[in-house]
Amino acid sequence: MKVYKTKLTFSWASDTPSGISSGNASQIIAKINVTNSANVAYQTATVKYMNFVISSTISNAAGTNRNIKVYKDSVSGTPLRTTIWYAAANLKSLTTSMVDVGFADVEIAAGATKSFFVVYDTTNAIATNSLSIYVDNAATSAVWTDGITANITAADVSTLPLLPKTLTY
Repeated sequence: MKVYKTKLTFSWASDTPSGISSGNASQIIAKINVTNSANVAYQTATVKYMNFVISSTISNAAGTNRNIKVYKDSVSGTPLRTTIWYAAANLKSLTTSMVDVGFADVEIAAGATKSFFVVYDTTNAIATNSLSIYVDNAATSAVWTDGITANITAADVSTLPLLPKTLTY
């Protein structure tokens, strides 16, 4: 058994979108709460990055790449990280690759929760299209530090994977 100074819990926010939706240029496709459980030493956890598994039947317009952006607390200001979902017609599934470089660290105080928003351009969604997203429990799905251990991974989290949330258009 591994013991860390922090314990993170991942959960879907109660207002995470799912079900019937309409496409738009800045659609929130996921809202994930990450809680740093209260601990004796009041140790802060620092999230270094988080990855998402996304599958979709949406076909982007020819030659049009779409950005996937991750924000904390609200969908405003500068995103923590932006990555591109390329327009290739055959790309229907993607595991993002948001490594520590370029992903802004997020500190979560002991007993506190931070919300992470995933935003994607679903402009090209048409009737019968769908998009699903979740956080896996692979070691590269989320990484944080407790100030002592440099890289604690999602493989050490009992609340992962999160079951997929699906939007239908």
